[in-house]
Amino acid sequence: MPLSELKNSRKDCSAAVLPRIGGALPNRTSIVSANHAISFSTTSVSASRKKALVQSSSAVPAAVLACSLSRPSSSTVRRTAARVEATALEFLGQVAGSWDLDDPQAELALKWAARLHEIGLDVAHSGYHRHGAYLLENADLPGFAREEQLLLARLVGAHRKKLSLAGVEDLIPPWDRRAIHLIMLLRLSVLLHRGRTTTALPPIELAARARTLELRFPARWLKDHPLSAEDLQVEIDNLRVQGLKLRVYSGNRAAAA
Repeated sequence: MPLSELKNSRKDCSAAVLPRIGGALPNRTSIVSANHAISFSTTSVSASRKKALVQSSSAVPAAVLACSLSRPSSSTVRRTAARVEATALEFLGQVAGSWDLDDPQAELALKWAARLHEIGLDVAHSGYHRHGAYLLENADLPGFAREEQLLLARLVGAHRKKLSLAGVEDLIPPWDRRAIHLIMLLRLSVLLHRGRTTTALPPIELAARARTLELRFPARWLKDHPLSAEDLQVEIDNLRVQGLKLRVYSGNRAAAA
């Protein structure tokens, strides 16, 4: 596709009006609707060019990545995103008071990040969280202030693998602090929906203070789900590197810390 057509496609995408997110601020358009998600079409770009786009901080994605609203996103991805979102918001409801996250904008940011956390798969599977952060930071997102876009990029970029908080300190206070807590909630929500399983999670109790988060699972659940228990132990180590504490309990007994 010629570059001129890519640019026109991007303009058409920017002008599109999607259903609004419930509870969103006036004039803010949804970045994910019931059947479509903002994605970035790179099918007409060579593999070497795509690699250069991802690696070059000076590249301007809007000039070469077309926003495609013409095709539905994978139904499996959408269902997984919906489950991650529901879990993340449930967790947020339990710790909002303790972590100063009772600002409506915190809920919206976590909701958007959960819905878009896999958007980087449109570029490549390897390191897709980094690709997603790059796309969200540099794309044209109508209705989003620059700081909101940066916050969204930081959440998506830190939602998996070894925890990197690069760029979080550049967010406007208090979001530099709040972002860290939102990242913890998003990471745990993604982790607990490993393998895209449709099995419902058990009731999980959260307690938070400062840079510490406690999770309490029903007795035996972790024993019956050893892969999840192992992932939680890895997450404890990942958070510890950044000075964050995660403590996991099975019933009344400490399972990992």
